[in-house]
Amino acid sequence: MRAFSQEGTGSERKWLVSGNGGYWPKWRRDGKELLYLDADRRIVGVQVAAGTSFQHATPQPLFASGIRTPEARFDVTADGRRFLVPAQVIATNPAPVTVIMNWTTAVRP
Repeated sequence: MRAFSQEGTGSERKWLVSGNGGYWPKWRRDGKELLYLDADRRIVGVQVAAGTSFQHATPQPLFASGIRTPEARFDVTADGRRFLVPAQVIATNPAPVTVIMNWTTAVRP
């Protein structure tokens, strides 16, 4: 997702698919959809068709990602049906940690 440019031909050409910007674009493996994170931290999908000309549909928000930091990134499976999105895990009642000292004396050879 780069600024729109009329210059160049073929693979040199750049096309604007999002009017509001986006982050970490990923192509679905078959090249028919571009996925990215929008400013509201939603995963957005844009159906695309490339041939003699480039065409794209209106970007569609798919779901809220929960991504809150710039370091966190998402990935998508080859078929574009499943996503790997980092999530913060908060345990409400974590189990206490038990440390066993000299545990090797309890192991019999």
